[in-house]
Amino acid sequence: MRKTARKPVVQGVRDMLCGRIEAARAVLENPQTVDDEAVHTARKHLKGARAGLRLLRKIVGDRRYASANGKLRDAARPLSRVRDATVLIQTTEELFTEELNPGVRRLLAHLQQSLKYEHHALRGQLHDGSLKPVLATLARVERDIARWSLGDIKDGMIEDIQRQYRKSRNAMKDARHEQTDDALHEARKQAKYLANALEVLGVIGARHVAKPIERAKALGEDLGLDHDLVLIEAKLSNTPQQQRIASATLAKALQKRRKKLQRKAFRIATRLHEQKPRAFATALGI
Repeated sequence: MRKTARKPVVQGVRDMLCGRIEAARAVLENPQTVDDEAVHTARKHLKGARAGLRLLRKIVGDRRYASANGKLRDAARPLSRVRDATVLIQTTEELFTEELNPGVRRLLAHLQQSLKYEHHALRGQLHDGSLKPVLATLARVERDIARWSLGDIKDGMIEDIQRQYRKSRNAMKDARHEQTDDALHEARKQAKYLANALEVLGVIGARHVAKPIERAKALGEDLGLDHDLVLIEAKLSNTPQQQRIASATLAKALQKRRKKLQRKAFRIATRLHEQKPRAFATALGI
């Protein structure tokens, strides 16, 4: 009786995983209709697929997991570059709208134009054929996953959510301690991975995932905004001599914004990571 109850859970994750891959392929099948919204949608589907895959890691083994995860990651890479460019344009537009200093506004306007040029070039690459290998890879990995023989025990999946929670918890601890861009970026990634994994569990019937999903998403969003500002700071290194004063003013303002975002993220993380991994997984009601 116990085995029968467990089987649909593991199979449900695999079905969801394949469904997300199929949905991403459907969005990308016609390159001429792949606009920024389509890129965003396809990336979300692939993130969901990788989240499901992480929950099956213990069950399918490291070799099969690494192979499928690598293919999904590589398929998403050209989409991620376009999405990142889109987000940076939106961020600079928000900064421009709020900025009162004329010199800084001119600098931001110049930066927007540069980012739009990069974005146009990346979108052009998608339309010029870079989606063909992506679609082929997705079709291949979906076929492979559909053929996997999965056990009917979900204990491995519970271990995987514990592992993901532990990684998010440890990454945030490192970020608090080190306060470096790399550490904060890693904490952001792990929080997003945790949120995606929890959403998968919610779809297959976990009863108590709403609050941790909300917190993990909020943590990832705040650290994501922080990372966007890091990327904009990096762009300022090529500022022309005549705009150096404006650049220094903007850099100082960005640092102030980042500190505020980080303080907020640390508060959210304290609530998200208050439990130990085993207690966290048990409380989800999988």
